[in-house]
Amino acid sequence: MKLSSIARIHPEPQPFFSAIEEMKDLEHLDLDVGLPTKPLSTNRITPLSHLKTLKLKGSLPECNNVMKHFAIPVSATLDLTCTIKAGDTRTIASTFGSTITSSWLASPLSDTSPPLKSIVFGGYHTIQGFFKTVDFDHSTKTEPPLKVYVNETILELSSDLLSALPLDKVETLGLFHCTAWSLLPAVSLLPHLHTICIDRLGGDDFYLYVAADPAIQHQKPRKPFTKTPITLDTVTGSLPPTTLTRFPSLTTLICRNVDFMNVIPLSDFKELLMLRAEKGRPLRSLHLEKCVRLDRQDVDELADIVDNVEWDGEFIDTYSDEESQGPECGDCGTSGCEHCDF
Repeated sequence: MKLSSIARIHPEPQPFFSAIEEMKDLEHLDLDVGLPTKPLSTNRITPLSHLKTLKLKGSLPECNNVMKHFAIPVSATLDLTCTIKAGDTRTIASTFGSTITSSWLASPLSDTSPPLKSIVFGGYHTIQGFFKTVDFDHSTKTEPPLKVYVNETILELSSDLLSALPLDKVETLGLFHCTAWSLLPAVSLLPHLHTICIDRLGGDDFYLYVAADPAIQHQKPRKPFTKTPITLDTVTGSLPPTTLTRFPSLTTLICRNVDFMNVIPLSDFKELLMLRAEKGRPLRSLHLEKCVRLDRQDVDELADIVDNVEWDGEFIDTYSDEESQGPECGDCGTSGCEHCDF
């Protein structure tokens, strides 16, 4: 069922939820209308046992007010578009993240609660969550079970929403299209996060954030640099302790369309990799795809720091005029968009 209206008339909660509850076999629910702004007088939960897709569009408090009264099977996909308005607080953003968890990820309608394994930031506004580990291969795109689009300028609210989701099992992270610095603290200490993919627009803040780790900031690596093997704990298989506080579990970095001349200077990038190695966290695998200003000598020098360096062999002197202009979509987050799909 799809309801759409330009006029945002907010219904009373009791008849709204009663009408939804009557549709016991509902499989698809798409609400682009005014949503109830008042809470129900009771903690009534509407089970949507057969639901396969849920699309909501409204203000953050409205979406939270609707979601918290739904029980949704974890097999359903969620596409949530939320608008931040003046007066919305970081608390409501965090509460909405918890609501997504209780209504869907830990739904009473599901016997199991699968963990999120991958998170992708599709720009300033879009957060995508996957139950499977995303390998960032262009040929294996999958629709995310969770997509949250937050139309806002106060990026801390997106960070609070993200922090309220259960992310402790996340293994891979995609940072695309101007991923904001403020989102990175929410994911930088995830214990199982081993692979990160960055692109030309998402790599800038990532590099600056990692380089600003207090454990290595303003430091220079020892010369000459020598690779040091890392010994894993014989019982737990875990890495030894480190003073690094920003992505200490990172072992694989995928650089796609990264500018190693104007955005991330190659000499600084190499120093960062060496400093992290000296703190007991060497990068084990580095993938370089369509990167600017990389030649064979550069790749060989990176291979002196990283055990496994894979390069597509393309030397790109500069971006074309079209690429330099960036995405024309404004990071719309729409599935199928050539700019927003990784």
